[in-house]
Amino acid sequence: MKDHAYFREWSAAFVLGALDSDDRAAFELHLSDCEKCQQDVARFAPLPGLLNRSQVDEIAAPPRVVELATGAIADEWHNLRRSRRRWQWVAGVAAAFVVMAVVVPALFQGGTDEGTSIALTPGSSATGSVLVVERTWGTAVEIDVANLPDSDTYVAWAVSVDGRWDQMATWGPTPASRAKVSGASSIATHDLDRVVITTADKADTVGIAPMTVAGTG
Repeated sequence: MKDHAYFREWSAAFVLGALDSDDRAAFELHLSDCEKCQQDVARFAPLPGLLNRSQVDEIAAPPRVVELATGAIADEWHNLRRSRRRWQWVAGVAAAFVVMAVVVPALFQGGTDEGTSIALTPGSSATGSVLVVERTWGTAVEIDVANLPDSDTYVAWAVSVDGRWDQMATWGPTPASRAKVSGASSIATHDLDRVVITTADKADTVGIAPMTVAGTG
């Protein structure tokens, strides 16, 4: 049986849906018993939401920082394109995008806004809270939940006041039925009505964090 060393670079590609059907099946089987890969999948869970951002180019950074970051990404792109497996450079490019979309902006946002913590409503399947942080490009969240019901996949959604749903994060089951996940949405915080956690098919609602409870809706 293949061990973690074989699968350790597959997590980002799995989250992005870049694995073919055979590789995905093999990784899902490995994921069910590998805590390290489960942690990696949770760490890469914000990627789909980050890749949906449309306002990254509005962030101003010193030219030298942009030059260094884009140069590193160009080198990584060149190296990854030489890979034998297409999904490896797809995942690598996504990771490089995260550097530009998250790390660089974070250096120039001051870090003074600690956000608003909102508890999941009573009656939710899970317990925990969602930290909502306003950003120039939309909304960032830090999700800390426990007592998750059994499911193959969990998805966190930002729901706007006009009813639009935007995926913020996705992750798989954990041994302790608890997860700490970061997510993002292009929906502005003042337009955010609630954060909803569901199963992948939206058949079951795991938890709801309503902005109105915090007095910010």
